[in-house]
Parts: sequence; structure tokens; C-alpha cells
Amino acid sequence: MLSKKREKTVKHKRFGGRTRLALLYIIGVLVPLILTDTLLLSVVVSNEKEKTAIEMQNEADSVQYLLETSFSEALGVARKIYVNEEMNKFLEASYASEYEFYDKCYEIKKDVMDFFTAGSDASVSEIVLYVNNPTMVNGGFLRKLDVARTEKWYEDYTDYGKNTYVSCYYVGDEQLTASRRRRIALIREMDYFRTSIRNKLVRVEIDYSTFVRKLNRMKYPYPIYICIGDEIIASTEGHSNANEPFEILNGEENFAKEQVWNAYGQEFRILIKNPPESVLGRISDYKSFMIAALILNILIPLIMITFINQSYENRIARQQSDIARQNAELLAMQSQINPHFLFNVLESMRMHSVLKSEGETAAMIEKLSVLVRQNVNWIDDTTTIADEVKFIEDYLQLQKYRFGDKLSYSIELDDDCRDIMIPRLTMVTFVENSCVHGMEKKTSPTWIYVRIYRKDGILVMEIEDTGNGMSEEDVTKLNDSMNNSSIDDLKKQSHIGIINACIRFRMNSDDKARFEIESEEGVGTFTVISVPLEAIEKGNTHES
Repeated sequence: MLSKKREKTVKHKRFGGRTRLALLYIIGVLVPLILTDTLLLSVVVSNEKEKTAIEMQNEADSVQYLLETSFSEALGVARKIYVNEEMNKFLEASYASEYEFYDKCYEIKKDVMDFFTAGSDASVSEIVLYVNNPTMVNGGFLRKLDVARTEKWYEDYTDYGKNTYVSCYYVGDEQLTASRRRRIALIREMDYFRTSIRNKLVRVEIDYSTFVRKLNRMKYPYPIYICIGDEIIASTEGHSNANEPFEILNGEENFAKEQVWNAYGQEFRILIKNPPESVLGRISDYKSFMIAALILNILIPLIMITFINQSYENRIARQQSDIARQNAELLAMQSQINPHFLFNVLESMRMHSVLKSEGETAAMIEKLSVLVRQNVNWIDDTTTIADEVKFIEDYLQLQKYRFGDKLSYSIELDDDCRDIMIPRLTMVTFVENSCVHGMEKKTSPTWIYVRIYRKDGILVMEIEDTGNGMSEEDVTKLNDSMNNSSIDDLKKQSHIGIINACIRFRMNSDDKARFEIESEEGVGTFTVISVPLEAIEKGNTHES
């Protein structure tokens, strides 16, 4: 009876464990996976649609700019002609004979018209003037106004009622004197001179083939149609044969965007087709891959959860054992770096040196102990210059013990500067930089000079070395960093120790401390720290 009850309890626990595992899998893996994939897919689709909309807008703006520049160029050519006084006199004049007219026409063509034609943009293919002057003869660039009245563009121009008009039309068999072709022309009334007695027009024709080439040269990602109403003026999908009449939209083009631009009496429709393949269509190409990835995303977590469930208790036990071991190691490390333990070791080393009559070594160990204690026992952030100089001297003696005759130093401290308070361990940072970096890779002896004095209410601290020196670029960067860096900049800077010392000097002097470094490669480095005494006293008052 008891064994059956125990077996039932075990089965119940196993069933409960599997249920919890299934719930964990559904809630923790399956549901988030479905939600994440759905969100990701919607974001991808939304981003693609937004990207497509932006690209289409840029494309429409580019086409509009092409139209604007083409018409502006044509208008510029027309303006040069209708404001020309010599041309106006020629058109206004009456001629006694055809010979007199041809003679003057040849002269005006050579002196004026050829110049304008040569100077016009390559997109301008023809310039024609129309005037109601009965003494003139039709031909070349000059036509009687009665001729224009028979053409559709002139009728549209007069209906428009303003002095500038753009016309897109086709010249066919009905005009036997002209070749079949599509035309885009800007018509401008020549009304610049108030004394004119004749009606005059200038028609500047934009070369249709050049315009189409410019349109296709842009390599737009989506098909473009430029229309007036349903009439296709030009397109990147054909429909641009210059020798055929303009085609008409059939209503099956499936345009995604339309931008309307009104200019010179015409309403241009810039139409952009939908891309040949939708975003969802492109994604469906990877359907097999996505299904395989989804299955893997479902199966792998399921296998992993099963494995984790089986090894959970053993892993927790191992983790607890590791934590206990790490705590023991941490306590051991803390005892190893205990400052008092370090001082005791140094004192023990010094005593052994004294007993062995190694006086110089004992003295150096004692100075090292003082330096270490000074770094560890950081009670106050400020100290007197006398104490800072004593620290510098101990440091230099240790370095001289290390480098011997390679290092020499000189310290000059005016008596009236000894009791001035400055940030602790700041000047020694500059001395350390001169000692370590100044002597690096230098075989000849190096001198380090430290001078501290007052001058005109300013505390001046100079550190000079005859070491390696620095490049002009490094000096410029370091000068800027020393005078302008903040605490947040410390992680991004080199020379962290010097920048730290400069920031503390500036904080201790109400940001009045100034730093200047002069250096020459192979010669040495000269550093000057200038702090107004008034600012130092104010800073120390704030600290206290």
C-alpha cells in the first residue's frame, strides 16, 4: 500500500514537472517568439514601405527639378532675345523691298541671332520669332504672326491669356514644311519695349530627344511618367518616340504616387508606378528558409529547456560550491593587499637592510614606504607646497637610486611659498612624467628642474626636463586638454595622470589655474603652472 502511494506521488511530481516545463516553454519561448517574429515582420514591412515612399518622393522632386531647369533655360534664352534693342529695332522697322529686308535679316542673324543660338543650352533646339510686320518675308528664324495663328500652340497661348506659356504638341503631316516630331516649346510675348507698335512672339523649342535622354540618364528605381492630363509627354518605360504622336494612359498602369506641378499654363502630372514586386512578395521568396528557421527556433529552445531541467539541481550545487570558493579567494586577496600588511613588509625589509649595514638600501625602502603611505592615507586632498616638494624629492631620490648618473635634478623653492596649500600629489605627477617619459629611449643623462616662486600675485610652478620632448601636434593637444578637459573626459584622454592633476588644480582655484607646455623633440620639455594666489586661498576656504 505504501509503495503504491509513493509511486503515485512520484508520477504526480513528474507530471507536475512536465506541466511546468510545458508552461515555461509556451510562455517563455513560443509566445515571445511568435510576438517577436510578428513585430519584426511588421517593422520590416513598415520600414520598406517608408523607404519606398521616401525614394518615390525624391524621384518625383528630381523629375520636377528637371522640368524646372529645362523651362528656366528656355526662358533665359527667350529673355536675351526680347530685351535686345537691336533685335527690337529690326522687328519694328518697315522695309521698302525684299532685298533691303534680306540684307538686314542676314546682318541681324550674324550679329545677334547666331550669337544667341551658339550661347544657348544644348537642350534648346530651335528659336523662332513671330511678328505682324507685312514688310518681312517668312523664312529661317523669322515668321509672320499670321502663320502662328493657324497652329494649335498659338490658340492655347491666347486662351491662357498671359505673356509666357509652355506647349507640348505634335507636328504631323498637316504641316508639310515641318518634319514629324514631338515638340516642347516655351512661348514668350516680346513686350519689353514700351514704344513697340508691332505684336511679337518668341518660341524657344526644347529638344525633346535631349530631354528624354536626361530623364533616362537619372536611372530612377521606379518607372516615371510625365503627363498632361492623360497624355504621356515622356516616360522611362518607352512611350517617348519623338517621331510618333503622344500616347494616352490606358488606366491599367497602377501608379503609386502622383505629384502635380503647375508651370506656365500647364499642369504637369509626375506619376510613379508601383515597384514591380511588393515587399511581401520579396519576403515570400525566402518562405522555405523562414519556415526552417522557425522550426529550428522552436525545437532548439525545447531541447535546451529539457536539458536544463534535467541538470538544474546539479548545476545549482556546483554554483553554490563555486561561490563559496570565490568568497574564500576574495578574502585571501583582500588580506594580501591590506596596506598595513604592506607597510609591515617594507619595514621588515628596511630592518634587515639596517642589520646587514646596507644603509642606502634601507634609506630607499624607507622613502618608498613614505610614498606608499602618502598614497594610501589620503585624508585631505590638499597639502602644503613644502610637503609636496618633500614628496617630489623622495620620489626623485628613488628614481636616482634606480637610474644612477643617468638622472640629475634640482629643486628651488622660495621660502614665501612653503606654506601655500595645493592639491596633494599634483606637482609630483608632472615630475613623474618628466622622469619616466622624458628619459624613455634616451641614452644621455637627463636633468629635471623644479622651481616654485611668487610673481605679481601669481604662484608659478615650473617643471623642466632635458628629456625626449614631444612633437608640436602632441604639445598642442596636451595644452588644450590640460586647460579645457572635464572629469567626464578622463576616460577618453591619454596622459590621464596629468589631466587629473590639472582638473584638481582648476577645481581648487575656481578654474583660474593655467597650464602651458613648450617642448621640442630631442631637446626637452618645459611646463609652467600659474595659479593666482587669491584663487588658491578662495579654493582652500571652500574646502575647509
